[in-house]
Formats: sequence, structure tokens, C-alpha cells
Amino acid sequence: MLNSFKNTFLLALGALALTAPSVGQIPLQPDNLWSGGFYSNPLCSNAPLSLPTFPGFKQVSMEIGWQDCQLGSQKAVDAQWSAPVSPTGASTQEMTSTLRLTETLVGNLIAEGKMTLTYSRTWYEVQDFATQEDLQVWRFLVNGDLRYTLGTKGILRPSCAFSKASQKNRVRYSGYVDWALDLQSGTWSSAWMLTHATDTFEHAAGHPRAGSFHCKDSYSFVGPANGFQPNPVLPAENGCQNPFLDRSVVRRVRRPRLGPPPFPPVLSAPYPASKFEEDVFFCVGNQYEHCPCATSTSGSSQFAIAHMTITGNFGSAAQSNNQMVSELVSMAIGSWTNQSVYPGVEDLRWTIAEYDYYDPCANETRKEIFHGVTTRGGYEAWGINYDPNYVPNLEIWEDWNGSWNPPFFNFEMVRLGSVLIDQSNALRKGRTSMNLPFKSDHILNLNY
Repeated sequence: MLNSFKNTFLLALGALALTAPSVGQIPLQPDNLWSGGFYSNPLCSNAPLSLPTFPGFKQVSMEIGWQDCQLGSQKAVDAQWSAPVSPTGASTQEMTSTLRLTETLVGNLIAEGKMTLTYSRTWYEVQDFATQEDLQVWRFLVNGDLRYTLGTKGILRPSCAFSKASQKNRVRYSGYVDWALDLQSGTWSSAWMLTHATDTFEHAAGHPRAGSFHCKDSYSFVGPANGFQPNPVLPAENGCQNPFLDRSVVRRVRRPRLGPPPFPPVLSAPYPASKFEEDVFFCVGNQYEHCPCATSTSGSSQFAIAHMTITGNFGSAAQSNNQMVSELVSMAIGSWTNQSVYPGVEDLRWTIAEYDYYDPCANETRKEIFHGVTTRGGYEAWGINYDPNYVPNLEIWEDWNGSWNPPFFNFEMVRLGSVLIDQSNALRKGRTSMNLPFKSDHILNLNY
């Protein structure tokens, strides 16, 4: 009976897809991280990750200096990201891209560095239902050192960049890059952010690069500059996933096994490889807002502190703690305000967190530091989940209200909610890391 209903339902959806207007000239491209998730524990099996080739891009962006949790100054800069590369020559779970930041018009180099790009997820966005303008977005979490060449200029440049003795002109930034493909025209757009926050989070005592450099100051780069308004006061993360509408997942990345010092990779596992996604339920509760090293003139709400709990369907679990970082820390950066320019009207926050994370594949709990981004708003976002044996939820399909049939009936389009939280953990040589550039083996994709 169930199989008969399933076949009939899929045939009906297929007929609708054949008679509906075309939804983009370019087919959606699933990343293949969802297959099998409904039938068996997906965590410990390698997934056949599939990603397109991403172009480099040059963009008028914004350099922002924060002082006492308030906007100190801002200016336009040119940002050039090279096309991401990997050792295999194809797009993979982990790639690198060189970022060059230059003064607009004159072209003087401000800073440059090779950034690590950790693949987070992909989704489908609808910019305009009426005109069928739609996009597919791929998000990467980013971190790495920028080396500054121009001297201190107001509060735009971090003082630690010019401490040659301890920092060697290196400044660790973290954030994200979104690549968005227009499914009608085939053109690419991008949005990104990198932040070097206050000493509390970037020069923590007891770790490499510790010190007192900019207790009250933070530094950000954001692109595109078009329509972006820096703002230290934005709504913070606070809510629970709706288990009937939203889908959140965690994912393990198999990192290359290391041999004896100087730690060459074992040849049987030379590159990072993604495992399948695990569905989770989570809640994040905002506790208070503050400003590190606050003074009487400081802003009071740029940094929000929240408690996070995550429970997975197959045993993964995470809970925020406060031994190294005050649970989930979220820093308001600002908002894009132009609906016609990607990413639309969207709030932006930088995050760092400490979680006690249980990994059932390794059967261990680790105290880990996570870095990432929270975006709120933007164009309407839907998850792209492919499973040829899964019958889509009728309530999910009914959300379309018959106005526009989803692209390709064998994709289940799951509404992601308006708040997207993406984070990855910080490791160096397999151990939890603070203050330094890092690699990751746990990815969080949370929505509400």
C-alpha cells in the first residue's frame, strides 16, 4: 500500500514538473551529503561530495574599524579572491584562496594572505517568485592569516599586525564566503566577511600569539560594500529549530591521518573528506550582551552571549561551555540593505563558541572552539536534499501554494528559516586551537 502511494505520488509530481514553467535554465546541483540519512547512521561513512568549480572575483568591499563596540571608521577597499584550489585540482571539502586587499583607485596593497576554505553547505534561494529569479548558494567557512603592508591608519588597522616580535605581521581572521550562482543567467555573485575580534578572542592568554594589543577594538572586512551598513546593534541568536519545518545538520570531516613528526600525512588518506550529514535538533538562548574591556563610553550590545544545545539523531551532541570562551559569542557586524543586490536585505554576525562536542564515530567528547557566521534574512532559502527513495512531506510541498512548482520533483525542498548559523571547529595537528589559523573536522549547519 505504502509503495503504491509512493509511486503514484511521485508520478503525479513528475507530471506537475513537466507541465510547470521552467525554474531556471541551470539544474540544481546537490552536494550529495544527504543520501542515506533516513535509513542508516550516515556519520561514519564517506559521502560522495560534489561541488562545482568556483570562480575568483574582485569586488568593492568595506574595511571597518570597531572601537569600544561602536563603529570607529570605515572605508571602501578593493578585495580580490583567487579561484579556490585544492591538491586534487577539483573542488573539494577543503580548499585555499588568496585574498588581496588594496586601496581603491591608487591600488596600494593593504594586506594579503592565503585563506583556508572549509565547505559548509549549499541551498536554493528565491529572489523573486514573480519573475522566477533564483539562485543556488554554496557557503564556505574561512580562516587564515593576513599580512599587512600598510602602516596603522586610524583604527582601521590592528596594532598586533605591526608587532614583529610576537606576531610577525600576521593577523588571524575568520568568517565566510558565499558563492551564489544565478540559475537563469549563469552569472556568479559573492558575499563575504572576515573579522579579527578583540584580544579576548584573538590573543587569549595561555595560547600562541597571546598578548595585549587591542582590548577594546575589532576589525572587519565585508563585501560587497554596495548597500552594506555597519551596525553594532542587531538581533542576536535566540530560538529553537522548528522540527516540522526546518532542517539542521552536523557533519564530520575525515582529516588526513598524521604520521610521526614532522607529521606527514598517511598516503592512504591524503585529503580531507566529508562524511554524510546527521539531522539534529538545537536550541540557542541569548543570555546577555556586553562589550569586552568596557568603559563608560562603550557600546553595550555588540557582543551577545548565548547558551547552545545540539542533539543528533544518531548520537552527536554539543553543549556550550565557558572555560576558554563564554559559550556562544556573537558579534554584530551590520546589514546589507539593497534587495536587488545579492545577498538582499540581510543581517550579519561573526561568531566564536566553546562546545563540549560528543562524536559517536570516535566515541569521544572534546572541548572545542568553533568559528563561523550567522546570517538573518536575505532571499528566501530552501535546502536542496536529494534522496531518490524519499517521499517528500506533503506539508512542505503545500508551502509552495501551487504558485510555483519546485525545481525537479526528485529534490525535497526544505525551508531553512530566516536565521542560518554555520560553524566549524578549530584544530591544529588534531588538537583544539586558539588564536592561530586552523583546520576543521566538525561542521554545524543550524537553522530556525
